[in-house]
Amino acid sequence: MKQQVSLIFSTIALLAAIVFGGLYLADVDPIVEEESGKKEKDSSKQSDPVVAIVNTDSLMKQYELAIELEGKLSKQQARFESRIKTKEGELMDDYEKLKRDAPTLGRFEGQARQQELQKREQKLYELQDNLSRSLAKAETEFTQRVTDSVTLYMDEISKQHNYKVVLSKSISSNILWSSEQVDITDQVIKGLNDRYDGEAELSNQQ
Repeated sequence: MKQQVSLIFSTIALLAAIVFGGLYLADVDPIVEEESGKKEKDSSKQSDPVVAIVNTDSLMKQYELAIELEGKLSKQQARFESRIKTKEGELMDDYEKLKRDAPTLGRFEGQARQQELQKREQKLYELQDNLSRSLAKAETEFTQRVTDSVTLYMDEISKQHNYKVVLSKSISSNILWSSEQVDITDQVIKGLNDRYDGEAELSNQQ
């Protein structure tokens, strides 16, 4: 009887060991597979280039936002130049008229007209200076807007592709050569323009 009881306990212990051992192995196997999957993902990430190149000269020529802002800036500059040119022409005409009228003018009248022209000339210089500052401010704002847009987009795709550094390649840069494998200029331009078109379409709908 004792032997039978002992045999039964031994059998139960063996079954328990098998059952719990199976559960343990069942718990461990997914973890092992998960860790293996992580290693594969990590290795695939490491295979992506950590350095990318963007040709900023091409980007500025093809990015629709940059093209739009450049057009606005050019129109604003043309208006300023036309305004200055018109006032310069009027002032020169009045100087020529003063020269013609000088022989028939009294001393005080001639001096008064000359002083008036000098004041107008000074105001013209001030206007030209103000317009130049206004144009420079607009250019800075446009450049900052394009820079912010590009930087935001680069931050997003850098996280997706594991880029650690994105370098700017242009005529004035220090990059003499780069492999096409790390050149993402076309990808960036397309992504930026797709986003710009989408935002413009949404704005028109509103």
